[in-house]
Amino acid sequence: MLTTSNRFLRDSVTKSLVSLLTGRLTTVERLIERFANVNDLYVLERLYAVAYGVVMRSSTPEEVGAIAAKVYEHVFADGRPPAHILLRDYAQGIIKRALHLRSQIDVDPRLIRPPYSSTWPEIPSEAEIEPYLGDWSRGSHNSGDVAWSRTRISRSVMDDDFALYVIGTNHGWTNWLSLQLEEPEWRSSEERMEKLLPTLSGASQQAWDRYKDAESSLDQEELAQRLQSVTLVKWSRTGGCLGC
Repeated sequence: MLTTSNRFLRDSVTKSLVSLLTGRLTTVERLIERFANVNDLYVLERLYAVAYGVVMRSSTPEEVGAIAAKVYEHVFADGRPPAHILLRDYAQGIIKRALHLRSQIDVDPRLIRPPYSSTWPEIPSEAEIEPYLGDWSRGSHNSGDVAWSRTRISRSVMDDDFALYVIGTNHGWTNWLSLQLEEPEWRSSEERMEKLLPTLSGASQQAWDRYKDAESSLDQEELAQRLQSVTLVKWSRTGGCLGC
């Protein structure tokens, strides 16, 4: 169930697994070992989320420590955890829980904290995926068609919902801030204006005040017109009698 693309179902399944496995920490340990090499990050991400939920409900240093040791071995020990921020966060939380309980585990705390040295996944170029795509010009919307399905996935990643998660390719749909960590701290236009106003000359400040008064009057007028339009619509729908 953790492989479904329905996030709400994955959420419910994750919570259900935490409930089922609470108090069964040896089972959680076996699950981590059994699925350690699965190549579906949906499964691994939620598996570590479940383990995190279970250890947070436990105060047994030995059992929590056993789980934490497995997680450290499969996620952090080689210094290259998977390039998956949620998975890493859940795994780190499990180990921190064990350390908080003073479990006897052999870990290097530096390896569980960022910055990490994860291996960046190999991402194919558009030219490499082009031969696998279908022909949109056919106008086919049959999701059972393999070529159509591949093309739909490609559009989702390159131009649609998943593209929104890439800074610089949001097409105006979201307001991601493209700012490097070493650049000066970002401040909103309101904050910058608040800092600028005291430096203006008297005439400039007066002009700014007149502008703000005009802007406020315009906003009030637009609001009054919208309210009048709504009132007229209601009046017409009631046959011209709002109080009848």
